[in-house]
Amino acid sequence: MHNGATWTGEIWTGECEAFDAVKGEGVILLTGDGGQARNLRVFRDDIAAWRNRQLQPGKRYEFELRTNSEGELCAVDVSAVGGGA
Repeated sequence: MHNGATWTGEIWTGECEAFDAVKGEGVILLTGDGGQARNLRVFRDDIAAWRNRQLQPGKRYEFELRTNSEGELCAVDVSAVGGGA
């Protein structure tokens, strides 16, 4: 995957590990098949709910994946499992 690419059509789920409302960024833990885990960065602007752009640690979210300009895999179009934030 190259920079800026989005894996559209694939919805992933993971649990929020941390979110700093002041910085507007956090970490979602993605657990894949076979138990492999990966931390994904998430930014306020990538949270789908426009009223409450914060995530709650311990809550599960669904999202798409995208690489940022540094080549880092990030969660985008993030929403609570089943909708909302």
